[in-house]
Formats: sequence, C-alpha cells, structure tokens
Amino acid sequence: MPATTPFTHPSRYPTYWREVQERVRADIHPGTGTHTILFAHGLGGSTEFWESVDSSRDLRGATLVRLNFLDHGPSEDERDLDRLWAKGDPARYPNPMEAFADQLEEVFREVQGNGTVHIVSHSMGTVPALILLSRLRRDGIPFNGRFISIEGNLTEADCGLASRKIAAMAPSFADYEGGDDHPLYTFHERLGTSRHRAERLWGMNMRFCWPPFLVRAAEDLVQWCDSGRAAALWEEVDNPVYFYGELTGFPEHNRRLLAAATVVEVPGSGHFPMIDSPHSLWPEVARTINSTRRPRSPA
Repeated sequence: MPATTPFTHPSRYPTYWREVQERVRADIHPGTGTHTILFAHGLGGSTEFWESVDSSRDLRGATLVRLNFLDHGPSEDERDLDRLWAKGDPARYPNPMEAFADQLEEVFREVQGNGTVHIVSHSMGTVPALILLSRLRRDGIPFNGRFISIEGNLTEADCGLASRKIAAMAPSFADYEGGDDHPLYTFHERLGTSRHRAERLWGMNMRFCWPPFLVRAAEDLVQWCDSGRAAALWEEVDNPVYFYGELTGFPEHNRRLLAAATVVEVPGSGHFPMIDSPHSLWPEVARTINSTRRPRSPA
C-alpha cells in the first residue's frame, strides 16, 4: 500500500487528495479541521446515502471520506469486479465482508495521518468496519477515533430487515446470465414504490449491484452475524457507539452486547437516520467525536 503522507491541513494538499481519491475510488471532501470521518454504507447502498452530511454545520471542517463497496453504487467502469470477481461465478468471490474490509483498510491507511480518524458505519457496513478494527489491533496500529455504528448488523436478529431475505435467493442465481428475470429485481422494484424516501433510494441503488454478488454479500453478512463472529469483534472494540432510530426502537435482543457501549437514540428516524433525520443525527455524531465523554444515552 502507498505510504501515508503526513500533513496537518488537508486544504493545502489538493493534489494529494485527488491522487488518493483516484487510488481508492473514494468520494473525499477535504476539511480544515483535525477530524476525518470514514463512512461505510450498508448492503445495496452507496455514497449517496451519506449526502446529508455535506450540509451539516456541526461537522463543518471535518474531512469526509465516503466509498462505494465493491459492485455498489453507480460507476463508469468495473475494474473492481474485473480484478477481484468473475461475473456469473459467485463461488470465486466467497468473502465479501473481508473484501469490503480490504477497501476500508486501504482508505484508512491513506488518511490516518490526517488528525483523528473516526469510522461511521451503517447496517451491513458495521461488519467490514469491525474486521478493519480487528486488523488494526492485530497489527499494532492505533485507532484513536470513535467507532459509531448506526443500526449495525451484529447478531442473528439484526438480519431480518432484508439481508436474510436476499441471502435466501441464492439458489435462484445458480444459472443466472443477466437480465431482470430474478427475484431480487422484484424486491428492489417493490422498494422503489415505497412511500418512504429512504427505501426508494435503497431500491434505486440496488439496481447498480450485480444480483449474484449482492446475494453472496447478503449470505456472507448473515453468516458473520449468525456465527457470533460479528458480536465477538464488537466486544473487542474500546468504547463503541451505537445509534438506533426512534421508530426502530432499542434493539432489546442486543442489550447485553450493548451494555458497554454508548447508545444514542435518533429522534424521528427508522433504519436510515442519515436520510430520515439528518438534523438529529449529525449533531449527535459531532458531539460524539468532539468529546471523550459519553454522549447522551437513553435511560
């Protein structure tokens, strides 16, 4: 991996940031402060899900780094798949969560010299983020920022919204050669007609995913949660932070797992706080990364 270039004021290094952005295919908004936030989206999502952070006054000055995981989000080329996965043969790409963690690690190593680096993950993105943090501990690389999981997938019960349903579609893709003749098409078409903006955006973004790969990613996510591996990595994180939407409700099934975490409720939000209630979410994120004390937690 390329060596990290040390600096204290990213706005003075526009050429450096352009080179980083090209290498890792990340959407980078350089800031003038001492915080860098690395965002990890969920299954079928993209950088588009984080767009509301751009207008957050509370996080103004932070460097914002967003990337599309492999085969997620609109792209003019497919060099990631050409290099790592042969279309039509998901068996050749068996570990999507590890591959997503590879992407996060590449970006983290590029930006770790820029002040304090924090990680904000949503839903599925929590598992690759946990894998990354485990690797950093293994390699003795310090992580001095905050890890914030928004509605993260940690245990078996967290996979009920969509990932388990998508994973169950695997047999139908055994001979898939392309086109719209698959159950996932019906699934994201239904999301596209939802009355909820977040679900419509989710359905639209799923169109950019190669169906067998998305199904394989869902299978891998479910395996990480069902096996307890995701929960085990969560318990190794120092003072993690868990955000949940008020409309979703506190995840009672994870009460023991979250006992040592800072837990924050986002008012007026469901599974997608960055879309449902960004005006409530980003101030809480800012308070979290700007303080060593625990933010407000529900009683």
